[in-house]
Amino acid sequence: MTDPVPSPSEPSTGAPLAHPAFSHPTAVEAICEVHFRLPEGRSWVPRWYGDLFQRIQAEFPRMEPEQIVAVGATLSPRGLEHRVVPPILRMRYLHRERAHQVQLAPGVFTVNELSPYPGWGRFGEDLKAGWSHLLAVLGEATVHRVGLRYINHLPKAGTDELLSAWLAESEHYPRKILGCSSHFLSRFEHNPLPGLRLVVTVADGTDGEGRPVFVLDLDAIVEADLQSGWDCLYPEVDRLHDRIWAAFDSTLTPRYLTRLREGRA
Repeated sequence: MTDPVPSPSEPSTGAPLAHPAFSHPTAVEAICEVHFRLPEGRSWVPRWYGDLFQRIQAEFPRMEPEQIVAVGATLSPRGLEHRVVPPILRMRYLHRERAHQVQLAPGVFTVNELSPYPGWGRFGEDLKAGWSHLLAVLGEATVHRVGLRYINHLPKAGTDELLSAWLAESEHYPRKILGCSSHFLSRFEHNPLPGLRLVVTVADGTDGEGRPVFVLDLDAIVEADLQSGWDCLYPEVDRLHDRIWAAFDSTLTPRYLTRLREGRA
């Protein structure tokens, strides 16, 4: 894919880039994270967790709270001092049928698609529906950061299998790692445009059942103040998807394409 993607300040052409749909995707999780600010003078209202649940309960009948605890550090004359940041409540809403969930925390809304990945069309519909429900609860907000991330797992035939069995040479990771089979990690981050970051991580790991896999993690982030309407948000998300697709496409070998199309390596 060589078509340029407009910057956050450039208008969308309205014609999305053509991406093939694969019947056997390797994405074990796809995440879209929207960071937003409330209007000046308004603060977070814990009641909104329940208000959102009431709106989506027919499709998301389970609501699970989760405490997020972070540890901060400051450098003082006494040295490095650690401090515990007050915990933040994040609520997870689980879909009644699909491996799909939405999450809400103060200033952050997240849509997760788990394996099997349903495709970009469904992902976009889920994001639109969830975001629309949240806006109905909040009333007004300004988006200042959007992230889109795809985590892919590629099964290893054995502990000695090389990464080059799956991935092609790409500008997004060093060529040398293609000769690795285990105990490696590459993280490449660059800013192709102001306010836009692309992060590509390649590593070895294990899946949920402890089986060895190669991990291809693609993350695109845009930081810009956006109006909260879907007609403003979606073009930015779609551009992030184009960026991720271009990076993903650059990694594909014939074996990887066979896996995506036929489910076999």
